[in-house]
Amino acid sequence: TDDRIAIQTALNDCSAAGGGQVYLPAGVYLLASGSLLLPDGANLVGAGMNVSTLKLGDGVDGPVITDLSAGYPGAYAFGRVRLAHFAIDGNRQNNVMGAEGIFTTAYYSVFEQVYVHDCQTHGIHVGFAQMKNSASQNWIRGCRITDCGGAGIYLDIQGTDHSVSDNYIHDCDYGVVINNGGVRVINNDIFANRQAAIKV
Repeated sequence: TDDRIAIQTALNDCSAAGGGQVYLPAGVYLLASGSLLLPDGANLVGAGMNVSTLKLGDGVDGPVITDLSAGYPGAYAFGRVRLAHFAIDGNRQNNVMGAEGIFTTAYYSVFEQVYVHDCQTHGIHVGFAQMKNSASQNWIRGCRITDCGGAGIYLDIQGTDHSVSDNYIHDCDYGVVINNGGVRVINNDIFANRQAAIKV
């Protein structure tokens, strides 16, 4: 079945009520009809990084999780969220034109204990060149990112001033790519990536 509509409705209702937490119990949740769109202030928290999984459906060919500003020229950073304690399965073999696990313009947001794997491009992609301002001051910590066709973590030209710590990144093209300044990369395990551990 397609679980996207139910999860999206919960996120939208949470944001409309002033923000809070949407909880993903143990299980695999199929996103067969598109990406999840993050609204401002709605946090998504699972039962564990190997317990709750969002899986991209066959042929969706988009990010697993994104926001309304991501990829739209002239957009502004969208707001604050926390994503924690679940897995993202990009279903790479069945999304040949696929994209990132997470593509976001978030600021002051936290991504922690998220297991991102099998994405066609990047595991986590923050910011993009055509933004009006910056996706800034996010924390990416304690995540496991593996088997992605791009970087494990890709910090774009308008993705600035982040903290990247205690992550476990392997078997991607690059571990971390940094296209702007003010980024702290601390105490990560980055190995067995095809091109380099860190590209600046």
